[in-house]
Amino acid sequence: MLDEAPSTWEPTILDARTAMIQKRRMSRLLTAIDGWLVEHLGPFARTAFSAALVTALVLIAGLFGSLYTDDIKAAFPFVLGHGPLSVHAMLFWASALGATLLFFVGQRTSEIDRRASEARLDQRSDKLEGLIRTIPPTDFLFTFGEIFWECGQAWWEIINSKTEITAGAVEEAIRIVLGGAAKLAKKFDAALPDVIYAANVMLFIPSERLNDKKIAEVKDSLRFADAETDLRALKGVLILERELSTTTVRGTLGQRDDSLVPLALGVPHETHDPSGRRWRVLPGAPMAFCSGGLALYVDTRTLGEWCRTEGDFPPSTATAVEEYFNDSRSASDRSFVSIPIKPLEG
Repeated sequence: MLDEAPSTWEPTILDARTAMIQKRRMSRLLTAIDGWLVEHLGPFARTAFSAALVTALVLIAGLFGSLYTDDIKAAFPFVLGHGPLSVHAMLFWASALGATLLFFVGQRTSEIDRRASEARLDQRSDKLEGLIRTIPPTDFLFTFGEIFWECGQAWWEIINSKTEITAGAVEEAIRIVLGGAAKLAKKFDAALPDVIYAANVMLFIPSERLNDKKIAEVKDSLRFADAETDLRALKGVLILERELSTTTVRGTLGQRDDSLVPLALGVPHETHDPSGRRWRVLPGAPMAFCSGGLALYVDTRTLGEWCRTEGDFPPSTATAVEEYFNDSRSASDRSFVSIPIKPLEG
């Protein structure tokens, strides 16, 4: 005959899961009760009459508590069906519980209103901060007037030229306009004198217009793409026109930016992956060209990581982007903004 050891209860995973489910149900129930009280009693709890009523109920509860102490003690704990309930005890507990309930709802409503006010204040502070950042320096309009006159003068000389208009003259006028835009951006940002702003133009060439000779040229300057990339399979390429580039370096107004190296960027037919969440074009000129709007990137040091998390690019592209902007010639390129140049309608 075998003796069986007395069974002992041990907590199991199922018991813990049941307790967790019950805890969640209780939490949802309390949240529902809290919401109902705030919704239905909150408007009343915000009034001065509510505060006066709470004070009156506290005084009534104190009065009954001092006069009918024995009746209140005898009526506690409450057991239904065992003897009559004292009217004095009922009035005492009703007053005490009513005051507590109204006080709780009033405090809860005040807390919700305070949080809502803080959220609105934070939003207004952020809006004010953004507004302050977009306010130009005091002499910005004066600088704008000077640059506007210089740009207008450059184009006036081209349009009203009495001699044959050469490509070089047009390119110089474009560089003056680009330099004016770069100077205005620097002035608006109140950048330090040693900070250099640059402006340049990239031209789009559809793939069907690329002949074998042009493809060979573009291949040599193609960046952030595999060497075996078929340019004819792309929508086209954006090619940096170094003759249409300039900087804010003193004394270089209308002069070409000689620090630039040949650059070409591929533009695919599809701008996103099948899910529509990840980009297949890089920020900057490709994204601005494909989206038709402004494309801004603040810190090029994080652009490689962007390619991994937000883009649909192979790892080699992200690595190439990081290497390019860590190179000594491109390390100073910390941010950029690209704007598509659209033909005038009509």
